[in-house]
Amino acid sequence: YYEGTWEPTIIADGSNPTFTYSQQVGRYTRRGRSVRVFVRISWTGVTGGSGNVIVTLPVIGQAGQLLLVENGNAFNFSSAPDWVNAYTYSSGVLIRSQRNNSVAGNLQVSELNTGGTHNIVVAGEYDV
Repeated sequence: YYEGTWEPTIIADGSNPTFTYSQQVGRYTRRGRSVRVFVRISWTGVTGGSGNVIVTLPVIGQAGQLLLVENGNAFNFSSAPDWVNAYTYSSGVLIRSQRNNSVAGNLQVSELNTGGTHNIVVAGEYDV
């Protein structure tokens, strides 16, 4: 059993955006193969980048495990999703929007709000 912190960031699987972060909080607890995380990232500006948005994790887990997302006002979807989920991915957490009970798509860097203060909160438990 151990607990720790890390400084989470937002990356992309195309080219990485440049953020002006105002808060980067990452806390985790690992017990055996199970990892419980809480992430809060806030930013006041973002430029550049392309591809799927990925939130970094302290320990990479098995792909496809569901985590919860609170997006506040962080996303600028072309049409509002029914909900937003996060899934463990090869390099962190991949955020997906869902509409009409099916995956509408992965969150793209171009869908992140850029002006003002915005935040993403990710929480959950996954296996490594």
